[in-house]
Amino acid sequence: MTKHNKVCRLCGEELDITHGNRRYHEDCAYEAKKQRSIDQYAGRSLQLDPYWRNEKILKDLYCSYGEQHEIDPTVLKEMGFDFNICKTKRQVNGLNQVFMHQYGFSILQNKKIILWKL
Repeated sequence: MTKHNKVCRLCGEELDITHGNRRYHEDCAYEAKKQRSIDQYAGRSLQLDPYWRNEKILKDLYCSYGEQHEIDPTVLKEMGFDFNICKTKRQVNGLNQVFMHQYGFSILQNKKIILWKL
């Protein structure tokens, strides 16, 4: 009977076989816990606060499309994104950039949007 090596759920690296019944490295466990806490708070706040709804929309699209994919702004509008609500707006190198909590986007010259994670 062979013992299978476990891998960390966050970083994908192999865990020490003497590590016990854990699923993460110590540092990765802390990062995963922080992310779960943020997600839980955002989930509760989603109905009350449109800021967190915007953040969730950006997160969902980022997970679907990634960073280098150009997205039509109508996709965000159809999902209920409110372009008037954000943490910060600024213009860098002629591009309008919008920042939320963990995600943001740049509005390109052709009016398409590129998402990124902060």
